[in-house]
Amino acid sequence: MAGQNSASDTRFEIRTRALVVASDGEVGRIDGVIVSPETGEVGGFIVRAALQLGHDLLIPVEAVGDATEDLIRLRCTIDALRALPPLNQHNFTRPSPEWPLPAGHDAASVLVRRSGPPVRDGLQSTRPEQPVDLSRDVKLRPGQTVVNAHGEVGPLDLVLVDATTGQVSCLVVRLGGLAGQGTLVPPDLISGVRGAEIVLDATPEQLAQLPEYRPDDAITDAVQGILWYRSDLPESEVRYVTVRTVNGVVALNGYASTERGRTAIETLVRTVSGVLDVRNDLHTFETLSERARQAQPGHPS
Repeated sequence: MAGQNSASDTRFEIRTRALVVASDGEVGRIDGVIVSPETGEVGGFIVRAALQLGHDLLIPVEAVGDATEDLIRLRCTIDALRALPPLNQHNFTRPSPEWPLPAGHDAASVLVRRSGPPVRDGLQSTRPEQPVDLSRDVKLRPGQTVVNAHGEVGPLDLVLVDATTGQVSCLVVRLGGLAGQGTLVPPDLISGVRGAEIVLDATPEQLAQLPEYRPDDAITDAVQGILWYRSDLPESEVRYVTVRTVNGVVALNGYASTERGRTAIETLVRTVSGVLDVRNDLHTFETLSERARQAQPGHPS
């Protein structure tokens, strides 16, 4: 179509206040753009309070199908946009005065991506303020002493609760005392509570085989580090990936470039110490492009 450019075209420009539409409806208007500090190219754009989500969206430029100065057409649906993580302002900064600004923008509408892995969103503590009901007769509170048939095992440090079900998913027990290693103990090893003591049905040998506990923020840092600094994955595969860890389960959201990259990211994350499971909710730009191609008129179904 005359007057339109593809997202891969070097002449492609995204302008503030342009209307953004997905394949199935209107999204909002562009409030600003994200610029790469290395290349100076626009890598994404911001739509404020889009889709009544209550937060701002950062839409990667790879999602654009075609555009004019006043209209941006995306290659994805509104549901796909809802899966994008909220814009985290801590990952960006304003350009320095000597920066050449993209056409159609002033300094107030431009953000520059900070170098390094993205800053994660805040995490909720897994340390409960009130005793946790494991059953009608068993209540758990951090600080209680954990014992087995051989004697004292160590203090209960944390109670990890599944955010969805509200059920106890694991205990964190410091084997050998307060200075000991935090160890993940499944609740089915609890045989009961005797006064202030939690009794485990497990031998010292069985306890030694249990996995080490790492705090969620430490796991998130380790995952971001391996993706950004200690892997062969190109930056394009991890640029729009967000990492969140809750009770040792790592959730991956956002976009990878390819299905191969999506799989490789999950494989790498599973190698990180302390990761109990991975929930891979990544989408791919490769899939978006294929769906857009199939949706074109005249494409054989």
